[in-house]
Amino acid sequence: MSEYESSSDEKRHLEHAAAKLFMHQHERDTRHEIRYIWHNQPSRPDISCVLEGERMDIEIAGLYGYKQEAMKILERSLTEKTRTELHDQACCSEVHQHLLNVLNRILINKA
Repeated sequence: MSEYESSSDEKRHLEHAAAKLFMHQHERDTRHEIRYIWHNQPSRPDISCVLEGERMDIEIAGLYGYKQEAMKILERSLTEKTRTELHDQACCSEVHQHLLNVLNRILINKA
């Protein structure tokens, strides 16, 4: 494992970085101020923040285009299950269908 003491520390770090990126992009695109960020317990959405004075929850999900990308980002080798899923995704020639399949799988896993 990289510089993190546990996989939950790494997950928390990745979630925080993703939320900050989203918040920055959203503010830039909409000019609506998002402030504060905190992590929630596992039974709630990953991150919460304040959008123009109201609480907004954010659920973070990882989406990787190919195994080398995932390995580089996560700095580790992939499990056989993940390799199989990535291989199945790569077989889909239609980009929009590929994205839809991956997003549906994420939603099913999060439900």
